Amino acid sequence: MYNAGIYIRVSVLDSYDENECQSAENQVNIIKTYLKTKNEINLYKIYSDLGKSGMTDKREGLKELLSDIYSGTINCVIVKDVSRLGRNYSQTGSLIENVFPFWGVRFISVNDNYDSKSVFNDNNIIGLKNILNEGYVRDISKKEKTALRVLMKEGKFLGSSAPYGYIKNGKKLDVDTDAAQVVRRIFNMAISNVSCYKTAKILNEEKVPPPYAYKVSKGILKQKNNISGLWREETIKRILNNRAYVGDTVQSVTTTLMPKGKSVRLPEEKWIIAENTHEAIISRSDFETAERILKNSKTASFKAKNKSENKKLNIYCGRCGLKMSLKNINTKNGKTGYYVCSLSSSGGLCRKGGIKSRIIIKTAVKILNLYCGIYCDLINFQEAKTINKIQRKKNYEVLKKAILYEKMKSRKISCDEFEYKKMDICLKEEMLDKKINLMLSKENINAYNFEHMLSALTERITVSQNNEIEFKMRFNNPFIL
Repeated sequence: MYNAGIYIRVSVLDSYDENECQSAENQVNIIKTYLKTKNEINLYKIYSDLGKSGMTDKREGLKELLSDIYSGTINCVIVKDVSRLGRNYSQTGSLIENVFPFWGVRFISVNDNYDSKSVFNDNNIIGLKNILNEGYVRDISKKEKTALRVLMKEGKFLGSSAPYGYIKNGKKLDVDTDAAQVVRRIFNMAISNVSCYKTAKILNEEKVPPPYAYKVSKGILKQKNNISGLWREETIKRILNNRAYVGDTVQSVTTTLMPKGKSVRLPEEKWIIAENTHEAIISRSDFETAERILKNSKTASFKAKNKSENKKLNIYCGRCGLKMSLKNINTKNGKTGYYVCSLSSSGGLCRKGGIKSRIIIKTAVKILNLYCGIYCDLINFQEAKTINKIQRKKNYEVLKKAILYEKMKSRKISCDEFEYKKMDICLKEEMLDKKINLMLSKENINAYNFEHMLSALTERITVSQNNEIEFKMRFNNPFIL
């Protein structure tokens, strides 16, 4: 007797069809009709994934099905056709050819007339169907992308959420009056040479909701716990760089190279830009003026000069946990680099002061010198043991050469044989000398670039409210037993 699980799947494309439920019901009806002639099979449960791609294994229904197989609850799986189980050749093939047989599971594909219990089945046919299914998905994906690019070039907005200041109306953008006023104010402040940092601080002090919080309040987005409800300097910059506010639609900024591939950002020349597709909030002249001022801002140029340092050092605020950013602050001694909490720099709730970047660097130097000293001592100890071992091997090779010479003198070996074996011994001696020369020394490590060492060895730097600095290294602390 078999306890069977019926698995049904409705694809992502079918999920937009009005007959989605009917499609799922059709799969079940086809299988139930088939089961009327199979008295040895008892239907245990129906597992379903609606609106899920067959190219991914991240499906709750499939996971539940496999869980019941592993627990021994079911020992038979029935699908309408192989494509319902999946369209990824390697994943689906592995289930049919490896997983199901290993767990003693009978697999039936009704429309493919396949039953793993039957001796007349040809597994090659199933393998071929899997390949064709995967090719079908890739072909559909390619056609979809082509159709979407045509719509983008026509100026149709295909994004899931409209830019701040607009409301999505089908494939068009309409002006959101309340948010548009804030956008105009941000551009006016930029044209008046108010920095992005100062703009964010002013908006936070006036308790103006930032884009995400505003969309949550309007019911456009769902609230997430890890999203800050404050204006950030980066948020202001994104708005000032967004061409949507002059009436242009910019799309195809990123692309996915494969169905399961990672999203990558395209170069600007490959973006799809349609001009004058919707009502503008900002004039083109004001947009260009704000963009020019933003590029020439002193803060932006200072951050560009320190880009490598700011990127490598993972420095976090000990009070709120957010990452600290490098700022150029005017002091009596001139401009000084400070690491400032992101919330504090935007006029947020965290009022913790900054810490000089050179203080962090000096502390890091002391810490790394200490660690490197211990590490070098350990290396030197291991080095001495290894060199001693290599030296013993060298002495043995010298002894072999002396014995070989005695054999030649006593005419036990010929001169040619002596020269041949001597050459082999000399090559071994040369290799042992090279091993000694390649050994690490304390001078080699201390000469290594400090910035690379700091980035490689330090996982996280935390600055407390009292400016106490804590270093979390990427290796175990040698001081802790």
